[in-house]
Amino acid sequence: MAARVSAPRRLATLGMFIIDEFQFIDPTTDEDEGDHGLGDNVGGGGTYWTIGARMWLPPSDLSMVIDCGDDFPANVRAALEAYRQSPSTSAKSSESTGTLWRYRPRSDGHGTTRALNIYKGQQRGFKYLTPKIRLDPHDQLYELKLADQMGEDQPPENLEECIAVMKRIDVFSPNHDEAASFLSVHQDRVNLPKTHDGTTPGAAQTVHNVRSSITDLIAARFLALSEPSTATNTPDAEAPLAAMESKRRLGPDGPIVHIRSGALGSLVAHRSLGSKWVGAYHTPQEAKEGVIKDVTGAGNACLGGFSAALSLCEEELVAALGRVGGTAGDTGSGAKDGLELLGRCAAHGSVSAAFVIEQQGLPGMLIAGEDGEEEWWNGSTAASRLERLLAST
Repeated sequence: MAARVSAPRRLATLGMFIIDEFQFIDPTTDEDEGDHGLGDNVGGGGTYWTIGARMWLPPSDLSMVIDCGDDFPANVRAALEAYRQSPSTSAKSSESTGTLWRYRPRSDGHGTTRALNIYKGQQRGFKYLTPKIRLDPHDQLYELKLADQMGEDQPPENLEECIAVMKRIDVFSPNHDEAASFLSVHQDRVNLPKTHDGTTPGAAQTVHNVRSSITDLIAARFLALSEPSTATNTPDAEAPLAAMESKRRLGPDGPIVHIRSGALGSLVAHRSLGSKWVGAYHTPQEAKEGVIKDVTGAGNACLGGFSAALSLCEEELVAALGRVGGTAGDTGSGAKDGLELLGRCAAHGSVSAAFVIEQQGLPGMLIAGEDGEEEWWNGSTAASRLERLLAST
């Protein structure tokens, strides 16, 4: 992947910031067990996306709006400010420039958005305790590349709207459950069995089978559904849509499809480049030994890491696509190089997700190294983890 150019790449999210509260209920007696000492946790899809991207980009390259009520906890703000540090700047100087977090007073009379996560055995519930504020592109004052999380529900009746959006964007990245819901694919076809731990005989074949189902039943169908409009298949009323497709940064030949699939890793696919699976960072044995503490936010962190990596290799990817003849499965250098770049982007996402799932809440970050020139996350660098994952792929 080429070195970053001097001009900053600005990424932003329209995802939300939430303060999570917890409630545990005994599944047998229905007794309220409180929050098990967890207290308040920083949450929200936008927050985890930003942290996932932050592992690869300096704070000056990122922006997220946080709507703060009068009750915004000082300790939460202090925790967020730690991520404004980088080897080239301090948290204090970053705050003065408004990078990374853009705190905005909430003007509707409500406090900071809070949500309650309810656990009852294996069942999990979720409800907002404070009205949520959805962000729009105009909330970001800069000319940025925007990343948005999908809505809360992905019923099949929304498929037409989904297809319309896919024809206008460069990257489409649902998780495997969301994608299956859109396409009316049964969840059992795209998920590992509940008894699967990845370390038993036949586990590799099980993973292969489920991955194949996701490739064939989801990714291939999304690529077909997002086939670009042409002069012969576009009614006059949809001509503006065809014009938007032709102006996409990565070209008119459909979006990158990135299916985030938990322990299975993630799948990247493109009509001109083919498809590729990249595994999760933690091995099944590591997972069995308990390295995974809480998967909350992993999908959004994965998307953040993927987005950051894509911004870093965008010029190379555009060049690779320009060398492709335009047919799916093209075996030329353009398709090979382009698919390798997409695989590296997916690997960045896997590493970001791995840092997030190793504890309850957000991962720790500090500036370390002999000369204070390295960012360490949970005791290691993102680059070293990326190297390990790519070596095993």
